[in-house]
Amino acid sequence: MFADAFPGALIENQYLTFPDNYGAFVQAGNVGQGAGSAPAYALASYNALTTGFSGGKSANRIAASLPAGSPFFAPAHYISPQHMITAKYAEWSLQLQQQLGPSNALILTYVGNHGYDGISYDYGINESLAGNAYTGSSNYSSFEDVPVNPPDAPFGQMGIINDGAVSSYNGAYIQLKHISRRGLTTNVSYTYAHALDDVSNQGQDEVFNNNGLPFQIVPDHPSLLMYSNADYDIRNNFLADFTWVDPFRFGNKVAQLGAAGWTVAGKTYWRSGEPFSVFNSNAANDLYNGTGNYYVLADVLGNHFNHFCTSFSHPCFQGNYFNGSGVSIPDPYGNPAQANFGNVPRNAFYGPHYADVDLSLYKDLFRNETGIRFKVGAQAYNLLNHPSFNAPQNNASLSNLGFIESDVVQPTGPYGSFGSTSFDRIVVVTGRLDF
Repeated sequence: MFADAFPGALIENQYLTFPDNYGAFVQAGNVGQGAGSAPAYALASYNALTTGFSGGKSANRIAASLPAGSPFFAPAHYISPQHMITAKYAEWSLQLQQQLGPSNALILTYVGNHGYDGISYDYGINESLAGNAYTGSSNYSSFEDVPVNPPDAPFGQMGIINDGAVSSYNGAYIQLKHISRRGLTTNVSYTYAHALDDVSNQGQDEVFNNNGLPFQIVPDHPSLLMYSNADYDIRNNFLADFTWVDPFRFGNKVAQLGAAGWTVAGKTYWRSGEPFSVFNSNAANDLYNGTGNYYVLADVLGNHFNHFCTSFSHPCFQGNYFNGSGVSIPDPYGNPAQANFGNVPRNAFYGPHYADVDLSLYKDLFRNETGIRFKVGAQAYNLLNHPSFNAPQNNASLSNLGFIESDVVQPTGPYGSFGSTSFDRIVVVTGRLDF
Protein backbone atom coordinates (compact mmCIF):
# COMPACT_ATOMS: atom_id res chain seq x y z
CA MET A 1 0.00 0.00 0.00
CA PHE A 2 1.36 3.38 -1.00
CA ALA A 3 0.91 6.94 0.14
CA ASP A 4 3.02 8.17 -2.78
CA ALA A 5 0.78 8.56 -5.85
CA PHE A 6 3.30 7.59 -8.53
CA PRO A 7 4.33 4.11 -7.27
CA GLY A 8 0.75 3.50 -6.21
CA ALA A 9 -0.56 4.24 -9.68
CA LEU A 10 2.19 2.10 -11.22
CA ILE A 11 1.28 -0.93 -9.13
CA GLU A 12 -2.45 -0.33 -9.58
CA ASN A 13 -2.13 -0.26 -13.38
CA GLN A 14 0.34 -3.10 -13.80
CA TYR A 15 -0.81 -5.64 -11.25
CA LEU A 16 -4.53 -6.33 -10.92
CA THR A 17 -5.43 -7.11 -7.31
CA PHE A 18 -8.62 -8.42 -5.84
CA PRO A 19 -10.90 -7.94 -4.03
CA ASP A 20 -11.21 -4.68 -5.93
CA ASN A 21 -11.13 -2.35 -2.94
CA TYR A 22 -7.64 -3.54 -1.96
CA GLY A 23 -5.55 -2.12 -4.74
CA ALA A 24 -2.40 -0.10 -4.24
CA PHE A 25 -4.37 2.76 -2.67
CA VAL A 26 -6.21 2.46 0.63
CA GLN A 27 -9.93 2.83 -0.03
CA ALA A 28 -11.43 1.42 3.15
CA GLY A 29 -10.35 1.27 6.79
CA ASN A 30 -7.49 3.18 8.39
CA VAL A 31 -3.77 2.76 7.90
CA GLY A 32 -3.13 1.62 11.45
CA GLN A 33 -3.08 -1.92 12.82
CA GLY A 34 -5.67 -4.12 14.43
CA ALA A 35 -9.42 -4.50 13.92
CA GLY A 36 -10.95 -2.05 11.47
CA SER A 37 -7.66 -1.25 9.75
CA ALA A 38 -7.05 -1.66 6.05
CA PRO A 39 -4.39 -4.36 6.63
CA ALA A 40 -6.89 -6.31 8.76
CA TYR A 41 -9.57 -6.02 6.05
CA ALA A 42 -7.07 -7.13 3.40
CA LEU A 43 -5.92 -10.13 5.43
CA ALA A 44 -9.48 -11.20 6.20
CA SER A 45 -10.47 -10.93 2.53
CA TYR A 46 -7.35 -12.83 1.46
CA ASN A 47 -8.05 -15.68 3.87
CA ALA A 48 -11.73 -15.84 2.91
CA LEU A 49 -10.91 -15.88 -0.79
CA THR A 50 -8.10 -18.44 -0.73
CA THR A 51 -9.99 -20.88 1.43
CA GLY A 52 -13.51 -20.21 0.14
CA PHE A 53 -12.85 -20.02 -3.59
CA SER A 54 -10.72 -23.16 -3.65
CA GLY A 55 -13.54 -24.91 -1.78
CA GLY A 56 -16.13 -23.91 -4.39
CA LYS A 57 -17.94 -21.33 -2.27
CA SER A 58 -20.07 -18.73 -4.02
CA ALA A 59 -19.49 -14.99 -3.62
CA ASN A 60 -22.33 -14.88 -1.08
CA ARG A 61 -20.77 -17.59 1.08
CA ILE A 62 -17.30 -16.02 0.85
CA ALA A 63 -18.72 -12.67 1.92
CA ALA A 64 -20.63 -14.30 4.80
CA SER A 65 -17.39 -15.81 6.12
CA LEU A 66 -15.80 -12.39 6.59
CA PRO A 67 -15.74 -10.71 10.01
CA ALA A 68 -18.60 -8.30 10.62
CA GLY A 69 -18.05 -4.95 8.94
CA SER A 70 -15.47 -6.19 6.45
CA PRO A 71 -16.31 -4.91 2.94
CA PHE A 72 -16.31 -7.35 0.03
CA PHE A 73 -16.45 -7.01 -3.72
CA ALA A 74 -16.85 -9.81 -6.20
CA PRO A 75 -13.33 -10.35 -7.61
CA ALA A 76 -12.48 -9.43 -11.17
CA HIS A 77 -10.71 -12.02 -13.26
CA TYR A 78 -8.75 -11.70 -16.50
CA ILE A 79 -7.56 -14.62 -18.56
CA SER A 80 -5.50 -15.25 -21.69
CA PRO A 81 -5.48 -18.18 -24.11
CA GLN A 82 -3.56 -21.23 -22.99
CA HIS A 83 -1.47 -21.02 -26.14
CA MET A 84 -0.95 -17.38 -27.12
CA ILE A 85 -0.19 -16.92 -30.82
CA THR A 86 2.11 -14.22 -32.12
CA ALA A 87 0.57 -11.74 -34.54
CA LYS A 88 1.49 -12.34 -38.20
CA TYR A 89 1.54 -10.14 -41.26
CA ALA A 90 1.66 -10.94 -44.95
CA GLU A 91 2.95 -8.08 -47.08
CA TRP A 92 3.29 -7.52 -50.81
CA SER A 93 4.27 -4.61 -53.03
CA LEU A 94 4.90 -3.62 -56.62
CA GLN A 95 6.87 -0.62 -57.89
CA LEU A 96 7.42 0.84 -61.36
CA GLN A 97 10.01 3.52 -62.08
CA GLN A 98 10.29 5.55 -65.26
CA GLN A 99 13.04 8.06 -65.94
CA LEU A 100 11.82 11.26 -67.61
CA GLY A 101 14.85 12.98 -69.02
CA PRO A 102 18.16 13.44 -67.19
CA SER A 103 16.68 15.07 -64.06
CA ASN A 104 13.21 13.58 -63.45
CA ALA A 105 11.72 10.25 -62.48
CA LEU A 106 8.17 9.00 -62.06
CA ILE A 107 7.58 6.30 -59.43
CA LEU A 108 4.37 4.26 -59.08
CA THR A 109 3.99 1.99 -56.02
CA TYR A 110 1.35 -0.32 -54.65
CA VAL A 111 1.65 -1.72 -51.12
CA GLY A 112 -0.68 -4.13 -49.34
CA ASN A 113 -0.69 -6.25 -46.21
CA HIS A 114 -2.94 -8.52 -44.19
CA GLY A 115 -2.53 -9.05 -40.46
CA TYR A 116 -3.99 -11.92 -38.47
CA ASP A 117 -3.68 -13.51 -35.02
CA GLY A 118 -3.60 -10.01 -33.55
CA ILE A 119 -4.37 -9.10 -29.95
CA SER A 120 -7.76 -7.76 -28.84
CA TYR A 121 -9.37 -7.38 -25.43
CA ASP A 122 -12.87 -8.32 -24.27
CA TYR A 123 -13.80 -7.17 -20.76
CA GLY A 124 -17.45 -8.20 -21.04
CA ILE A 125 -17.50 -12.03 -20.98
CA ASN A 126 -19.24 -11.95 -17.59
CA GLU A 127 -21.46 -8.96 -18.34
CA SER A 128 -25.03 -9.14 -17.05
CA LEU A 129 -27.96 -6.85 -16.43
CA ALA A 130 -28.74 -8.09 -12.93
CA GLY A 131 -25.12 -8.18 -11.76
CA ASN A 132 -24.71 -9.93 -8.43
CA ALA A 133 -25.05 -9.03 -4.79
CA TYR A 134 -21.92 -6.86 -4.95
CA THR A 135 -21.94 -5.14 -8.32
CA GLY A 136 -25.48 -3.79 -8.56
CA SER A 137 -27.87 -4.05 -11.47
CA SER A 138 -28.08 -2.23 -14.79
CA ASN A 139 -30.88 0.23 -15.44
CA TYR A 140 -31.82 -1.87 -18.46
CA SER A 141 -34.10 -4.90 -18.25
CA SER A 142 -33.17 -5.89 -21.81
CA PHE A 143 -30.16 -4.88 -23.90
CA GLU A 144 -29.24 -6.74 -27.11
CA ASP A 145 -27.76 -10.15 -26.18
CA VAL A 146 -26.55 -9.24 -22.70
CA PRO A 147 -27.85 -11.93 -20.29
CA VAL A 148 -29.87 -10.96 -17.26
CA ASN A 149 -27.85 -13.12 -14.87
CA PRO A 150 -24.03 -13.33 -14.90
CA PRO A 151 -22.53 -16.38 -16.65
CA ASP A 152 -20.21 -16.85 -13.63
CA ALA A 153 -21.94 -15.44 -10.54
CA PRO A 154 -19.01 -15.61 -8.07
CA PHE A 155 -17.07 -13.10 -10.17
CA GLY A 156 -17.56 -9.48 -11.07
CA GLN A 157 -16.04 -8.25 -14.32
CA MET A 158 -14.17 -10.89 -16.32
CA GLY A 159 -11.93 -10.24 -19.29
CA ILE A 160 -10.11 -12.28 -21.88
CA ILE A 161 -7.23 -11.54 -24.24
CA ASN A 162 -8.07 -12.81 -27.71
CA ASP A 163 -5.51 -13.50 -30.42
CA GLY A 164 -7.73 -13.56 -33.48
CA ALA A 165 -7.84 -9.90 -34.54
CA VAL A 166 -7.27 -9.11 -38.22
CA SER A 167 -6.22 -6.06 -40.22
CA SER A 168 -5.61 -5.03 -43.81
CA TYR A 169 -4.03 -2.19 -45.74
CA ASN A 170 -3.97 -1.26 -49.42
CA GLY A 171 -2.27 1.85 -50.73
CA ALA A 172 -1.32 3.34 -54.10
CA TYR A 173 1.49 5.89 -54.24
CA ILE A 174 2.66 8.18 -57.07
CA GLN A 175 5.83 10.26 -56.79
CA LEU A 176 7.56 12.71 -59.09
CA LYS A 177 11.23 13.26 -58.25
CA HIS A 178 13.45 15.98 -59.66
CA ILE A 179 17.20 16.38 -59.13
CA SER A 180 18.92 19.16 -61.08
CA ARG A 181 22.55 20.15 -61.51
CA ARG A 182 21.74 23.60 -60.18
CA GLY A 183 21.25 22.42 -56.61
CA LEU A 184 17.50 21.84 -56.61
CA THR A 185 15.94 18.59 -55.38
CA THR A 186 12.14 18.21 -55.26
CA ASN A 187 9.69 15.44 -54.40
CA VAL A 188 5.96 15.60 -55.00
CA SER A 189 3.83 12.62 -53.99
CA TYR A 190 0.23 11.56 -53.48
CA THR A 191 -1.03 8.47 -51.65
CA TYR A 192 -4.49 6.95 -51.62
CA ALA A 193 -4.88 4.22 -49.02
CA HIS A 194 -7.41 2.34 -46.93
CA ALA A 195 -6.60 0.68 -43.59
CA LEU A 196 -9.04 -1.56 -41.70
CA ASP A 197 -8.71 -3.57 -38.51
CA ASP A 198 -10.51 -5.04 -35.49
CA VAL A 199 -8.52 -2.87 -33.11
CA SER A 200 -5.75 -0.38 -33.86
CA ASN A 201 -2.31 -0.63 -32.29
CA GLN A 202 -3.41 -3.75 -30.38
CA GLY A 203 -5.58 -1.64 -28.12
CA GLN A 204 -2.73 0.44 -26.74
CA ASP A 205 -2.78 4.21 -26.57
CA GLU A 206 -1.22 5.97 -29.55
CA VAL A 207 -0.80 9.49 -30.79
CA PHE A 208 -2.48 9.19 -34.17
CA ASN A 209 -6.04 9.36 -32.95
CA ASN A 210 -7.42 10.20 -29.52
CA ASN A 211 -10.82 8.68 -30.35
CA GLY A 212 -9.64 5.08 -30.63
CA LEU A 213 -11.27 2.16 -28.82
CA PRO A 214 -8.90 0.05 -26.71
CA PHE A 215 -11.18 -3.01 -26.50
CA GLN A 216 -14.15 -4.55 -28.25
CA ILE A 217 -17.69 -3.31 -27.76
CA VAL A 218 -19.96 -6.35 -28.01
CA PRO A 219 -19.08 -9.16 -25.55
CA ASP A 220 -17.97 -12.46 -27.13
CA HIS A 221 -17.91 -10.94 -30.64
CA PRO A 222 -14.38 -9.64 -31.41
CA SER A 223 -15.20 -8.25 -34.88
CA LEU A 224 -18.82 -7.14 -34.49
CA LEU A 225 -18.92 -3.33 -34.80
CA MET A 226 -15.11 -3.40 -34.54
CA TYR A 227 -13.81 -4.40 -37.99
CA SER A 228 -13.83 -1.04 -39.67
CA ASN A 229 -11.61 1.88 -40.60
CA ALA A 230 -8.40 1.87 -38.56
CA ASP A 231 -7.67 4.77 -36.20
CA TYR A 232 -4.98 5.95 -38.64
CA ASP A 233 -6.95 5.41 -41.85
CA ILE A 234 -5.73 8.38 -43.89
CA ARG A 235 -7.39 8.08 -47.29
CA ASN A 236 -5.62 10.95 -49.07
CA ASN A 237 -2.13 12.19 -48.36
CA PHE A 238 -0.30 14.86 -50.39
CA LEU A 239 3.34 15.78 -49.72
CA ALA A 240 5.74 18.14 -51.48
CA ASP A 241 9.25 19.11 -50.42
CA PHE A 242 12.26 20.80 -51.95
CA THR A 243 15.86 21.58 -51.07
CA TRP A 244 17.99 24.12 -52.88
CA VAL A 245 21.71 24.32 -52.15
CA ASP A 246 23.35 27.35 -53.72
CA PRO A 247 25.84 26.03 -56.31
CA PHE A 248 27.48 29.37 -57.02
CA ARG A 249 31.00 30.36 -56.03
CA PHE A 250 32.56 33.81 -56.44
CA GLY A 251 36.13 34.97 -56.50
CA ASN A 252 35.20 38.28 -54.91
CA LYS A 253 34.99 37.87 -51.13
CA VAL A 254 32.19 40.42 -50.77
CA ALA A 255 30.09 38.69 -53.44
CA GLN A 256 30.89 35.32 -51.91
CA LEU A 257 29.74 36.49 -48.48
CA GLY A 258 26.46 37.93 -49.72
CA ALA A 259 25.39 35.73 -52.63
CA ALA A 260 26.87 32.30 -51.99
CA GLY A 261 26.41 29.64 -49.35
CA TRP A 262 22.61 29.68 -49.14
CA THR A 263 20.44 26.64 -48.42
CA VAL A 264 16.65 26.79 -48.63
CA ALA A 265 14.34 23.87 -47.83
CA GLY A 266 10.59 23.58 -47.54
CA LYS A 267 7.92 20.97 -46.95
CA THR A 268 4.15 21.07 -47.28
CA TYR A 269 1.65 18.48 -46.08
CA TRP A 270 -2.01 17.96 -46.74
CA ARG A 271 -3.93 14.90 -45.65
CA SER A 272 -7.57 14.03 -45.20
CA GLY A 273 -9.12 13.70 -41.74
CA GLU A 274 -8.87 10.86 -39.26
CA PRO A 275 -11.85 8.61 -38.53
CA PHE A 276 -13.86 8.77 -35.32
CA SER A 277 -16.90 7.17 -33.70
CA VAL A 278 -20.05 8.67 -32.21
CA PHE A 279 -21.01 7.37 -28.76
CA ASN A 280 -24.11 7.27 -26.59
CA SER A 281 -22.97 7.97 -23.03
CA ASN A 282 -26.52 7.95 -21.59
CA ALA A 283 -27.04 4.34 -22.73
CA ALA A 284 -23.53 3.39 -21.63
CA ASN A 285 -24.06 4.83 -18.14
CA ASP A 286 -27.41 3.07 -17.73
CA LEU A 287 -26.00 -0.24 -18.95
CA TYR A 288 -22.75 -0.23 -17.00
CA ASN A 289 -22.76 -1.92 -13.61
CA GLY A 290 -19.13 -2.97 -13.32
CA THR A 291 -19.48 -6.33 -15.07
CA GLY A 292 -18.74 -5.44 -18.69
CA ASN A 293 -17.41 -3.05 -21.29
CA TYR A 294 -18.45 0.57 -21.02
CA TYR A 295 -18.78 1.90 -24.58
CA VAL A 296 -22.00 2.06 -26.60
CA LEU A 297 -21.96 3.38 -30.17
CA ALA A 298 -24.86 5.71 -30.94
CA ASP A 299 -27.46 4.28 -33.31
CA VAL A 300 -27.59 6.11 -36.65
CA LEU A 301 -31.24 7.07 -37.21
CA GLY A 302 -30.91 8.14 -40.83
CA ASN A 303 -27.90 7.77 -43.10
CA HIS A 304 -28.67 10.75 -45.34
CA PHE A 305 -26.21 13.24 -43.89
CA ASN A 306 -22.60 14.23 -44.38
CA HIS A 307 -20.21 11.78 -42.69
CA PHE A 308 -17.29 14.22 -42.98
CA CYS A 309 -16.87 16.95 -40.35
CA THR A 310 -14.47 19.43 -41.92
CA SER A 311 -15.49 22.91 -40.78
CA PHE A 312 -14.81 24.70 -37.52
CA SER A 313 -17.39 27.42 -38.30
CA HIS A 314 -20.11 25.04 -39.55
CA PRO A 315 -20.73 22.18 -37.06
CA CYS A 316 -21.73 18.82 -38.47
CA PHE A 317 -24.49 16.41 -37.36
CA GLN A 318 -26.88 19.28 -36.67
CA GLY A 319 -30.12 17.34 -36.66
CA ASN A 320 -31.69 14.22 -35.21
CA TYR A 321 -29.25 11.81 -36.85
CA PHE A 322 -28.14 9.80 -33.79
CA ASN A 323 -29.75 8.24 -30.76
CA GLY A 324 -28.17 9.54 -27.58
CA SER A 325 -30.86 8.40 -25.14
CA GLY A 326 -30.63 5.96 -22.28
CA VAL A 327 -33.26 4.60 -19.90
CA SER A 328 -32.89 7.34 -17.32
CA ILE A 329 -31.82 10.35 -19.44
CA PRO A 330 -33.02 11.17 -22.97
CA ASP A 331 -30.91 12.91 -25.59
CA PRO A 332 -31.65 16.52 -26.72
CA TYR A 333 -34.18 15.19 -29.27
CA GLY A 334 -36.10 12.97 -26.82
CA ASN A 335 -35.43 9.72 -28.69
CA PRO A 336 -36.48 6.44 -27.03
CA ALA A 337 -33.81 4.61 -25.07
CA GLN A 338 -31.27 2.81 -27.24
CA ALA A 339 -31.08 -0.88 -26.33
CA ASN A 340 -28.18 -2.14 -28.44
CA PHE A 341 -24.45 -1.53 -28.82
CA GLY A 342 -24.92 0.37 -32.10
CA ASN A 343 -25.90 -0.18 -35.72
CA VAL A 344 -22.81 1.15 -37.53
CA PRO A 345 -19.22 0.06 -36.83
CA ARG A 346 -16.61 2.20 -35.12
CA ASN A 347 -14.73 4.91 -37.00
CA ALA A 348 -17.51 5.45 -39.53
CA PHE A 349 -17.06 9.25 -39.66
CA TYR A 350 -14.15 11.52 -40.55
CA GLY A 351 -12.81 14.69 -39.00
CA PRO A 352 -11.15 17.75 -40.59
CA HIS A 353 -8.06 17.61 -42.76
CA TYR A 354 -4.54 18.48 -41.64
CA ALA A 355 -2.33 20.98 -43.51
CA ASP A 356 1.06 22.47 -42.74
CA VAL A 357 3.91 24.36 -44.45
CA ASP A 358 7.43 24.44 -42.97
CA LEU A 359 10.43 26.39 -44.30
CA SER A 360 14.14 26.51 -43.46
CA LEU A 361 16.77 29.03 -44.52
CA TYR A 362 20.52 28.74 -43.81
CA LYS A 363 23.58 30.79 -44.74
CA ASP A 364 27.25 29.84 -44.52
CA LEU A 365 29.06 32.87 -43.10
CA PHE A 366 32.52 31.38 -42.86
CA ARG A 367 34.30 28.34 -44.22
CA ASN A 368 38.01 27.63 -44.66
CA GLU A 369 40.25 24.89 -46.00
CA THR A 370 40.75 23.29 -42.58
CA GLY A 371 37.04 22.42 -42.26
CA ILE A 372 36.00 25.16 -39.86
CA ARG A 373 32.53 26.36 -40.77
CA PHE A 374 30.05 28.78 -39.21
CA LYS A 375 26.41 28.80 -40.33
CA VAL A 376 23.32 30.74 -39.22
CA GLY A 377 19.72 30.09 -40.14
CA ALA A 378 16.07 29.97 -39.21
CA GLN A 379 13.36 27.30 -39.26
CA ALA A 380 9.69 28.25 -39.47
CA TYR A 381 7.14 25.64 -38.40
CA ASN A 382 3.59 26.28 -39.64
CA LEU A 383 4.88 29.13 -41.76
CA LEU A 384 1.39 30.33 -42.75
CA ASN A 385 0.14 30.19 -39.13
CA HIS A 386 -2.81 28.11 -40.33
CA PRO A 387 -4.56 26.01 -37.64
CA SER A 388 -5.59 22.41 -38.14
CA PHE A 389 -8.51 21.22 -36.07
CA ASN A 390 -9.26 18.19 -33.98
CA ALA A 391 -12.19 15.84 -34.46
CA PRO A 392 -15.58 17.23 -33.35
CA GLN A 393 -17.36 16.40 -30.12
CA ASN A 394 -18.66 12.88 -30.61
CA ASN A 395 -21.15 12.22 -27.81
CA ALA A 396 -24.72 12.02 -29.16
CA SER A 397 -26.08 12.42 -25.61
CA LEU A 398 -24.85 16.04 -25.44
CA SER A 399 -25.96 19.17 -27.22
CA ASN A 400 -22.46 20.01 -28.54
CA LEU A 401 -22.32 16.98 -30.84
CA GLY A 402 -20.55 17.91 -34.06
CA PHE A 403 -18.84 21.05 -32.74
CA ILE A 404 -15.09 21.32 -33.26
CA GLU A 405 -13.67 22.84 -30.08
CA SER A 406 -9.89 22.38 -30.29
CA ASP A 407 -6.98 22.35 -32.69
CA VAL A 408 -4.19 19.78 -32.99
CA VAL A 409 -0.50 20.20 -32.27
CA GLN A 410 2.18 19.78 -34.90
CA PRO A 411 3.51 16.21 -35.17
CA THR A 412 7.10 17.47 -35.38
CA GLY A 413 8.78 20.65 -34.28
CA PRO A 414 11.62 22.12 -32.27
CA TYR A 415 10.36 20.28 -29.18
CA GLY A 416 10.51 16.83 -30.80
CA SER A 417 7.77 14.54 -32.08
CA PHE A 418 4.35 15.58 -30.72
CA GLY A 419 6.10 17.88 -28.26
CA SER A 420 4.49 21.13 -29.37
CA THR A 421 1.95 22.75 -27.09
CA SER A 422 -0.08 24.42 -29.86
CA PHE A 423 -0.37 24.85 -33.62
CA ASP A 424 0.93 28.44 -33.65
CA ARG A 425 3.74 29.47 -35.94
CA ILE A 426 7.11 28.75 -34.33
CA VAL A 427 10.38 30.26 -35.62
CA VAL A 428 13.73 28.96 -34.39
CA VAL A 429 16.91 30.93 -35.10
CA THR A 430 20.12 28.92 -34.92
CA GLY A 431 23.87 29.34 -35.20
CA ARG A 432 26.21 26.42 -35.77
CA LEU A 433 30.00 26.12 -35.63
CA ASP A 434 31.62 23.02 -37.14
CA PHE A 435 35.33 22.38 -36.62
